[in-house]
Amino acid sequence: MTSGSPSGLNCRAGGGTLQQKSSLCQRDSTAYWCTPRRRVRTWHKLERALLLQFRELFGRVPICNTHGQQMVETDEFYYFARARVTDVIEDLS
Repeated sequence: MTSGSPSGLNCRAGGGTLQQKSSLCQRDSTAYWCTPRRRVRTWHKLERALLLQFRELFGRVPICNTHGQQMVETDEFYYFARARVTDVIEDLS
């Protein structure tokens, strides 16, 4: 399933399982991408925007994520609407 949005974020959702040696876990995966822009690493800006907003909403970055703990906001929300990024995080939470 895919959906577009006026803020530049698109989504493809799916699910699956991950077999580990000691236990069986379920993993839901969702991929987000954005329209390319000349001379802008938009995938990098999108990742940073999601991490920054997650940290703002929940007080820290996701548990297993080591990237973004000391991150400072620059121009991520110039490229992506803060409200849309918040909606994405809330939908996944």
